[in-house]
Amino acid sequence: MSVRAGLLAILSLGPAYGLQVRDEFLDRAPHRTSVNVGQIYSTLDRLMTAGLVRNHGMTDDGLPLYGLTDAGENAVAEWVGAAETNAGDRIDDLLDQVLIVSSLPGVDVAPVVAGYRTQLALGELGEGGDGSANVQRGAAEAARRSIRGAIVAWLDEFERTIAAGPDASRPQRDVRPSRGRRPGSTLA
Repeated sequence: MSVRAGLLAILSLGPAYGLQVRDEFLDRAPHRTSVNVGQIYSTLDRLMTAGLVRNHGMTDDGLPLYGLTDAGENAVAEWVGAAETNAGDRIDDLLDQVLIVSSLPGVDVAPVVAGYRTQLALGELGEGGDGSANVQRGAAEAARRSIRGAIVAWLDEFERTIAAGPDASRPQRDVRPSRGRRPGSTLA
């Protein structure tokens, strides 16, 4: 879910073409070493079908631009305002949301961080075990507790870094990748 929501958040910065969206996503979520550009285009196509993204014209050299619809803007507002439920089970999704939200101008990441901290403190992420003497089950639960603790420590450190440092938000980059999808079936 977070890649989809992250793409919408990137489009909240302004219209962009597919490769540009992918590059912005990777720049703002650097823990992801790569995201297949084909996955980006197919996700953008699905977002268009869902009514969250629309055709926003073309670049000067004929690449299709994607922009948000009103429904897409509402979806972004919802995503940047609260932690995803149980995303801590998927560390990449948690990192996507915290890092991308913190990079958006005019958006406060504190509610997202607080939401994850609350979920983790309550043990809602990855809680398991039935109290049996199964060694592997006990070891797995100990690992989940350690991971939850490490994530909370990272959230605390991230929050201190954001509070002490310069503004982490930034506009869409003006760097033009050399390739992109040429006009085709994505224009609706």
